[in-house]
Amino acid sequence: MPANAQAQTLAEEIIRISARLSSIDKRFARFASAVGTEIGPLDMHERIELTARLNALVAKHYGLNRNQLEIILQSFEGFKEDKNLEKLKEINWNDALVRKFNGEVRKRVLPYFNSLNSEESGVTAD
Repeated sequence: MPANAQAQTLAEEIIRISARLSSIDKRFARFASAVGTEIGPLDMHERIELTARLNALVAKHYGLNRNQLEIILQSFEGFKEDKNLEKLKEINWNDALVRKFNGEVRKRVLPYFNSLNSEESGVTAD
């Protein structure tokens, strides 16, 4: 795929995921329709996965390599992983929850980034 076509594809997915993360209820129906995404609430699992993929896509779009992305991900302090966070039914954002959310997102970014590179090269990461 030509570089400009790849950049366009990345940009379109960045837009789609960003719009989905923002379109949590019917107030965003017109916006979601214009971008071609769904509306409705997201559970914590969906929110974590979409945010991690978005971070990987943005890193790829900016031309970062894996080492550069790792350095960036390691530079943030105060994130805490919590494998039970995905099971959270009611989301009441506070500082502790944001730190856990970002910790869970951070640990998923590199696998998404690796899959983007594998898709580009045609090599699967089995």
